Order: sequence, then structure tokens, then C-alpha cells
Amino acid sequence: MAIRLIKIAVVYLVIGLTLGVGMGMTHNFLFRSVHAHVNLIGWASLALAALVFHVFPETARTRLATIWFWTYNVSVPVGLGGLALVMAGQKWAEPALIVGQLGIWAAGLMFAVNIFWALRSKSVEDAPMARSPAAV
Repeated sequence: MAIRLIKIAVVYLVIGLTLGVGMGMTHNFLFRSVHAHVNLIGWASLALAALVFHVFPETARTRLATIWFWTYNVSVPVGLGGLALVMAGQKWAEPALIVGQLGIWAAGLMFAVNIFWALRSKSVEDAPMARSPAAV
């Protein structure tokens, strides 16, 4: 799952960078909120999730992780598309914005529950970085 997530995250990175450069070149910052959300919930959140799933692979092997993956990766484009349309004055897109944002929120809760549940019997000493000579 970590490989898929990092690939998706990089797509959001390119989208966010392109949107940011485009806004800067045109001095039209109408979509600045979309730009910020693409970078944070697209690039940063997915890259961090990939890191968590790589460092703690047991968290990626749960049914809840799979449900989270699909909920998040369907909700993000729906929510961001809805946000862009609403910011462009298309009020009819508000339901997409709401559904997408609620899906992202629900996925965030799923991610948190999955991490706490899958790592419930782990201690700080069990973390891979805690065993690293560089961590001393």
C-alpha cells in the first residue's frame, strides 16, 4: 500500500505545484485554498500515510486500512473538485464539496483508529527508529 500511496501523493504534488505556479504567473489567487488543500491533504497527508504504512507494515494489512485507502482516495478529488467549483461561483457543486469533505474527515478517523488498533500492543521501544544507532 505504501508504494501506491507515494505514487498518488506525487501526483498531488505535481498538481499543487502547477496550480501554485499558475496562480503566481497570472496573479490570480482565486484557487489558493484549493492549492493549499491539494498540497496538504493530497501530497503531505498521503506521503505521511505511506511512511507510516512502510515503517509499520502491520497497519497496512488491516481491512480498515483498505477501507481508509478507498474512502480517502475517492473523497479527496470529490472534495477538491467541489471546492474549486464553489470558489469559481458554481453553487450547485456545494453537495460535492460537503460529501468530499465529510469523506475525508471520516477517512481521517479511520486512519487514527487503524493506527491505534494495529499498534495497540507496541511500545516506543518497538519502533524501528528506536533500534537505530542514529536514534541514540
